[in-house]
Amino acid sequence: MTTPIHTRQRIRTAAADALTASCPSVSGRVFPGRVLSFSESDLPALAVYTPEDLSEVAAYGKGAIEKRTLTLDVHVAVADADGGWDTADAIALEVESSLCSPRALGAAGAKQVILASSTATLDTSAEVPILTLVVRFTVIAFVTAGSPGIPR
Repeated sequence: MTTPIHTRQRIRTAAADALTASCPSVSGRVFPGRVLSFSESDLPALAVYTPEDLSEVAAYGKGAIEKRTLTLDVHVAVADADGGWDTADAIALEVESSLCSPRALGAAGAKQVILASSTATLDTSAEVPILTLVVRFTVIAFVTAGSPGIPR
């Protein structure tokens, strides 16, 4: 018997796997839930987070179903040397194309993935400035009510 995996972890892991397979610009540097900052030698890279998870009942009764609306953030981190903004946008194109694909997160229980926003920040405190573009998605998934590890 396999241990159930929470919806957030399942979506994060599936997103990281999809991005590793379809974002050649980062050469496999994709990190689900990374908590350490990036150094210049780590870049370009992607970090994947699920910072918000809202739920509501989608179906009542025996076998009740919860609709989970998750926020999926992909942090695109690049060294902001000449062309850093263009590099971040090129990687964002790979990220959006990968995750908005109908099958990208389907095996993880996602029914819909929608681009919500993109926001950039520039950290100039390091020796080389690091540009981070946060590409935010809304992910809709359904689970058995009271069992967030069992997709529907």
